[in-house]
Amino acid sequence: FARVVYGARPSMLASVAAVACAAVLGGTLGLVAATGPRWQGVVIMRASDMLLAFPLFILAMGIVAALGRGLGNAIIAAVIVWWPQYARLIRASALSVREQPYVEGAQALGASWAAIVRRHVLPNCLSPVLTKASIDVGYMLLVLSGLSFIGLGAQPQSPEWGAMVTSGRTFLLSHWWYPTFPGLAIFLVS
Repeated sequence: FARVVYGARPSMLASVAAVACAAVLGGTLGLVAATGPRWQGVVIMRASDMLLAFPLFILAMGIVAALGRGLGNAIIAAVIVWWPQYARLIRASALSVREQPYVEGAQALGASWAAIVRRHVLPNCLSPVLTKASIDVGYMLLVLSGLSFIGLGAQPQSPEWGAMVTSGRTFLLSHWWYPTFPGLAIFLVS
């Protein structure tokens, strides 16, 4: 019980950190794609299309295999495969918001485009991003725990839930609670 409770910290911190980094990176790129020059938007969206063409978990496995095992590399891989979702979401929101009358009013009053984006476009695009991020924490927990389970994320003897399931699966028939309770924790949180 104590190990599962203690394992909540690295599991949840890694999930929240990966989602936050993906949201910031994807949000920034999506905002640039929506409000910057057209060629930048085309390049950013084609890069996101390339990443979205592959299954996320398989691509994350390949990236972690190239970077090396470990929870830090698993977080980097998860951010790399996750940012296109946020870029697309904030780009769509920003394209909608920049056509609103209050944005035209700010332009008519002489506000610079950077000020308009900072004061009007970005704050009105954050609610869908925050909603998606809160949902994605559970998905990210599944991805990072899955990477740890197959030996690419946190290594066994680490108090991360996926690594705990991996190290406990050898005891499944004799001590069933070793892998079951970390697995239940993953299930309940996600």
